[in-house]
Amino acid sequence: MSIVSEEAVERGKGSTAPDLQPTMSSCFWLNPAGFPTERQRTLVMTGVARSGTSFIGSVAGQLGIPHARTSDDRVSGHWEHYALRVAFKEKNEEEFASIVSEFNQSYDIWGWKLPSLRTDFEWVMRHVRNPCFVITFKEPLSMAMRKISTGHQDNVGRHFKRIFSDYQQLVEFATTSKRPVMLVSYDKALRQLDECIAAIAKFGGVERYDPEAVKAGIADDATRY
Repeated sequence: MSIVSEEAVERGKGSTAPDLQPTMSSCFWLNPAGFPTERQRTLVMTGVARSGTSFIGSVAGQLGIPHARTSDDRVSGHWEHYALRVAFKEKNEEEFASIVSEFNQSYDIWGWKLPSLRTDFEWVMRHVRNPCFVITFKEPLSMAMRKISTGHQDNVGRHFKRIFSDYQQLVEFATTSKRPVMLVSYDKALRQLDECIAAIAKFGGVERYDPEAVKAGIADDATRY
């Protein structure tokens, strides 16, 4: 993990819209004026499966944004919180609210990474404190070929239709929501990693970090997905 001092994280909490640049080569920020004026926020990282969500979770995690309540929490190598994922999938509101409450009590800013929230954004916004969304987009052919290589039906056209349909749902939310959203090009982010790290740090409220340590952690994480 990258080393982020408590003092640095404290200073970084609550970055507001005037500090944000709306456009960079690897990402595009929507609704920066919707940033919460208070310090608290939840960084919600999502996208179509295999579009780079694990990479975004890794960047945030290596920046020091918590993905677990304690060291005993089960968090996968893909940066997914096991109990939150189960409670969300089962729409167990009591369990989900309990976990979120514990996160909120422990941290002003924390991260939740889960792909495929396309049809559940409203549910998320009802249950998560001040959500700020990071949505990844990846070149569709590579996603389709990945599915085929992992044993899915060998039908590129079918995969393309599904990917484009899923992306359209994400774009519809991003362009109509009043919540702050950052769209990330996974392909460009890999080529311009320093810029992507800086953008997520700003979006997530981390002012100071060690870029080389963060990049080393991201590279180590990549061996697990």
